[in-house]
Amino acid sequence: MKALLTALAAAAVVAGTPAMARPVCLQSILIDHTSVKDAQTLLFHMKNGDIFQNTLKTRCPGLKFHGFVMNFRGGNNEVCSNQENISVLVTHEVCPLGEFVPYAPEKPPPAKS
Repeated sequence: MKALLTALAAAAVVAGTPAMARPVCLQSILIDHTSVKDAQTLLFHMKNGDIFQNTLKTRCPGLKFHGFVMNFRGGNNEVCSNQENISVLVTHEVCPLGEFVPYAPEKPPPAKS
């Protein structure tokens, strides 16, 4: 009986735990170009016009001035949230990617007449 209660309690904990969300991954062949917004924010411009923002896990001071390179591990054609690093050219800083989120550029305020 004690073993059955223990098994039921363990099952309840697992059932009550939300499933881990899958990371957002971008297909590298669908990336048109990237741009650097600031020392911690990259924009990935897709060929279909979509833009994804990635806020790096840490600030990367040399990023805005030198640009970066990204190496894909194991021949994988995907760039996934929280799973890749970029390397800043010249300074060789290594900065981990954060979450990818859809990005909509801010619209300028209407002109005053």
